[in-house]
Amino acid sequence: MLSINHSRRSALKSVVGLSGLTIPTLLELQANATPMATAKRCIVIYCWGGISHYESWDPKPDAPSELRGEFGTIQTSAPGIFYSEHLPMMAKHADKLAIVRSVWHNQGGHQQGMYVSMTGHQPQGGLKAKNRDNWPSLAALISRFQDPSSGTPNAIRVPYSMYDNGTLMAGEYGGGAFVLVYLACILLIGMPIMIAEILIGRRGRSSPANSMAYLAKEANTYPQWKTLGIMGAV
Repeated sequence: MLSINHSRRSALKSVVGLSGLTIPTLLELQANATPMATAKRCIVIYCWGGISHYESWDPKPDAPSELRGEFGTIQTSAPGIFYSEHLPMMAKHADKLAIVRSVWHNQGGHQQGMYVSMTGHQPQGGLKAKNRDNWPSLAALISRFQDPSSGTPNAIRVPYSMYDNGTLMAGEYGGGAFVLVYLACILLIGMPIMIAEILIGRRGRSSPANSMAYLAKEANTYPQWKTLGIMGAV
C-alpha cells in the first residue's frame, strides 16, 4: 500500500525535483536573482489637447502620406523605435522607456476622451466632473496602494484643473463621497477637539500636557491626564 505520510521536507524535495531543480539549486537561483526595483513616485504628464501621437512618439513612417505626420523621423536608442525629428533628446533615452502604443478611445468629445484616458473606463451618459459615480483617476489609484511620505498628500495636481470652454472636465474627481465624510469628521470631531484644546490651554495657561494635568490635579488620574495632553500635542 502506498504511504501518504510524508514530511514537509520530503514533499518539497519531491515537488522541486520533478521540476528539474534541487533545493540547493533553487536557493542559489533565488540568492543570485536581481531584486525587482520598486517605484517610489509616479509622475503622470497628461497633455491636455497636446501634440498628436503620430507627430511625436508614434510617427508611423511606413504609413501612406495621407496618414502619417508631416514631420520626419529619427532613430532612437531603442532598436526599431522611431520618434519625430523634433524629439532628439527624448530619442536618446528611448531604451529606458516602456512605450505603449495601444491606448486608444472612440470618444469624439474632449471631456469623454479625457475621462477614458484618466480612469480607463468608458463614460456614462450625463457625464459631470464632480459626480460620486465617476471612476477614480490614475492618481487616486496609485495613492490607494502607495503610502505617501509623512506630511505630504497622496497626490498633487499642477498647474491647474482641466477646463474646456469654461467647463470643468471629468476624470480627476472620482469618489467624491470621501469629501463629505472628511467634512463631517472635521465638523463633528475635529472642531470640538480644537475648541476644547483652546479652552483648556487658556484655563491652564501652560503647555497642553500641564494644562490637562492641571484639570485633574485633585483626581487620582493625574498621570493619565498628563499623558493625554502629551498625545494631543504630538
